[in-house]
Amino acid sequence: IRDSDGGELSSKIWNEFAKPDAPVMDLMITICGAAATQTCPIWSGAPIRAHCGINDPAAAPQTNSGSTVQSVSDLLSRRTLDFMEIPLQTMQAIDLKYAVAKIGTIP
Repeated sequence: IRDSDGGELSSKIWNEFAKPDAPVMDLMITICGAAATQTCPIWSGAPIRAHCGINDPAAAPQTNSGSTVQSVSDLLSRRTLDFMEIPLQTMQAIDLKYAVAKIGTIP
C-alpha cells in the first residue's frame, strides 16, 4: 500500500513520532489491544487522542490463527471506511474525538 506521495505505508511505533523532526499530528489513534491501559507520551501539537483497540491476532491460538487474522482485517476495514466518512475539516475537536471513539466500538 502506498500513500498519496507514493511512499510505502506501514504501522509505526510511537517513538518514530517523538523525534525532533517528526511531523506534528492532529489526531492519534491507537489500535493495540493493550494501548488503552498504557501511558501515552506527550505529543507536539497536542493531537486529539482516541483508542480503537484490537487484540493482536498473533496471540490467538494456532488453530484459529487464519480466521483470527481475517477477522482483524475485516474489523480494520470496517473501521477505516467509517473513519473516512468523518467530515474532518468541519468538525470541532471534541466532536471528532467522540466520532473516532464511537468507531472504536464497532464490532
